[in-house]
Parts: sequence; C-alpha cells; structure tokens
Amino acid sequence: MSMLKKIRLEKELSQEEMAKKLEISPNGYRNYESGKRLLPVDVLVKVLKMRGYEDDLKLVAILEELCVKKTS
Repeated sequence: MSMLKKIRLEKELSQEEMAKKLEISPNGYRNYESGKRLLPVDVLVKVLKMRGYEDDLKLVAILEELCVKKTS
C-alpha cells in the first residue's frame, strides 16, 4: 500500500475527497496513489501540511529549490 493511500485512509477520505483537498483531478490523484505518476512537489507539500510534518516541509523546500536550480 502506498504512503499516499495510507494517509488518505487515516484521514478517512475517498480518492475523490482527497483529490479535492489537494486541488487536483480525481484521475490525477489515482495516478499518484497507484504510482503511475510521480507526485509533484507542490502536491507533496499539501500532503505534508495535511499531516502536520513541519520538519518535512523544510526538507521539501530545500529539494524544491534544488530542482528549480537544476532545471534552470
């Protein structure tokens, strides 16, 4: 079971409800949960905020900065 699915089930949300909270399409969410597509950093930040992982948000900010620099 994916971590994204575990978080969704902990929150007692359907895939559609989770997609709405993350401001993405239900089909897009299903692709992320199933592992068919990689979770973008902006969606990852929203998931981490749902869980209250402030330390993880600092790490995400660092990774996001590195990814932006790498593609520039």
